[in-house]
Parts: sequence; structure tokens; C-alpha cells
Amino acid sequence: MNKSEEEPGLKETWGKDCLVLRPLWEEVFFEDSQEFTDYYFQEKAERNHGFALWTSQGQPVAMLYLAPYDLMLRVGKEWVTARINYIIGVATKKEYRHRGYMDRLLRVALEQMSTQNQPFTFLMPADPLIYQPYQFAYIYAKEKLILSRPVTEAERARTEELSELAEFASAFLSMNYDVFIRRDKDYFTVLEKELAAQNGGIGLWRSREGKGIEGYFLYTQESEKLQLQEAVVRNRDENWPVISTGVAEPVIMARVVDVQRLLSLLRTDGAEVLFIIRIIDPLLEQNQGLWECRISSTEAQIHKRGDGQERIEGSRSPVWSITAENLIPWIFGYKPTKECFCLDKETTSEVSEHFFNQLEKLALLSKVFINEIV
Repeated sequence: MNKSEEEPGLKETWGKDCLVLRPLWEEVFFEDSQEFTDYYFQEKAERNHGFALWTSQGQPVAMLYLAPYDLMLRVGKEWVTARINYIIGVATKKEYRHRGYMDRLLRVALEQMSTQNQPFTFLMPADPLIYQPYQFAYIYAKEKLILSRPVTEAERARTEELSELAEFASAFLSMNYDVFIRRDKDYFTVLEKELAAQNGGIGLWRSREGKGIEGYFLYTQESEKLQLQEAVVRNRDENWPVISTGVAEPVIMARVVDVQRLLSLLRTDGAEVLFIIRIIDPLLEQNQGLWECRISSTEAQIHKRGDGQERIEGSRSPVWSITAENLIPWIFGYKPTKECFCLDKETTSEVSEHFFNQLEKLALLSKVFINEIV
């Protein structure tokens, strides 16, 4: 068997060991600038968990990184912080493609995250068609924004302002969204380096009365093209330099990892609801089956009651089916509830309406705000 035909072996990398995959990263992501690649391997790679396939000659031919982020999730009236992996750097050496290597890495990564009871994982796809067979689905569409003018030096954030910026961003996002990555001074310190590697930075919008920050925007400028990565403002006026195009582009896909943990994030706005659903997940067998959900405004009791082939013995409640790829956009409010569930053939319209009325009482995680690149 020659080198191009051999079956590569799987290795996991942690910390500084992740740096050895840089040559493969540079080869596959050749469009990234040297400055951005330097930033990633100086600031981010060591914090990640990597999977790679290596030949017996010691050459990595396929890789995948799991980047841990602390996501803030609005669960009822409380905020929960969950460590969730962002899948990045999925790459295969050109001459080794179409051999199922990415399939192998994705399955291994999902199984490992499942043992860690992560509710879900997410990614920013270069091509959504690559991930749809693995039951990934969109949960967030990003509004396309433009700057009306060049950024002035006075607008650029200063290092001593990053703590105030973190306080403003945290307060604003918690008021307006259900899901976002936790913001603190360290977050913005690292982010500032990432933007600088793309000839950009953080712009601040300060109140005219000098009472503090009213908004911010994150911008990059590569190949003389100015782009906005994110922008928020508390009180918009005619001088706010960010313009909305009115167009939103799907950018973040996610996949359920642990059904029980994911459904446990739900709460109601009032009275308790009880329903049974059949989860269909061809990739993670532990998710597949009948799940009984008893959810109130303060807690969610989620229990597996069967393998999904039959109804629960003695139960008079109808069972509705939902696939893994529909479960995610339903939970995150990206897709209408009635489009996500498949009803039993014998279910009457009256019973169906009752079921959907019950689900309408759930507080979904429908306001997502995730704009991270790596």
C-alpha cells in the first residue's frame, strides 16, 4: 500500500500540541492572511481540543478543532452559563479528500461531546451542504451591516475602556437576546487582537453628554474592503455610522448533542406542560427514542421512556416525531414549530391543536447572537 492509499490513524491534541497542525491549516486555508494565522496559533489554538488523522510517516492529512466558548443561555428567568464547543478548522489535505476522513472526525468529535453531556455544538459553515447530512441546521441569521464612513481614530476603543465595554455589552445582550457568548475584559482583549490581525478594531459610540458607552462596532479591513463583524447600539441617532441593509444571511449552524440536556433548557411562561415526543437521530443513538417532557416555569424534567418504536405503554397521549435536524431550529426559534414536528397519522386536528398550544407556552431560545469567526 503506497502513502496515498494508507489508512491514517486518529490522534487527539491538546494545548501546545495543537500548534503542530499549523502547516495543514496554512495549506487548506491559504486565503487567510499571515497575520490572521499568526493570531490564531498564538492566541486560540492552544485553548482548543484537536482531532487529526496522521499517516504512518507522521503527516497530518485531516483535522478538526473544538473551540470551547462560555455561552450565556436564558433559561426561564435565569441565566445559565454552558461550556459549548464551536467546531472550526475542519480541513482535509487536497489529495486525501473524498475518502470519508471528515466524516470520521465529525463522528468522533460528536461522540466525545456526547459523553461530556454538552447540549449542542455549533459552527460557521463554508458550505452548509457539507454539514446537513450530519443533522446540522441553521439557528442564526446575521444582519448585514455597512459603515457609512471611515472609522475615526477618536472612535477606536482604548485598552483602558475594555472593562467598561464588557459591562455595556453584557448588559445590552442580556436585555435583548437569549443566547450569546459571555463578554468580559479578557474576551475583548483577545478579540481586539483578532480584529487587528485583519486591519480592523473596535469602534466605540459614546454618549454626547460623556456619560459612557452607548454602542460599539467590530470592523475588519482586508484587501481595502471594510466589513462589519458586529454592531450594537442602545440609542441610535442620525450620527450612528452603522447602516442596516435590511438583509439577514444565515451564518451559524448547530446540532443537538445531548437531547436531555438540550430539552432541559426549556421553561414555560406560566403553567406546566406535559408532552411526549419521539426523537429521530441516526447519528447519536442515545438521543433516539421517546422522551417525556414535563416543563414548568422553574424546572424541566426530561426522561427517556422508550426506544422510539412504540408508544409508552399505558399512555393515552399521542406521540409527535421530530428529527435531530428539526429539533435544533425549533429550540432556537429559527423554524416555525408546526414545520418541525411530524404528527401521527391517527391524530385528530383537535388533539394536534392542543399539542401545539402546549408548545406555544414554552420559552424558546429564539434570540441568538453569535458572530465569532474562530
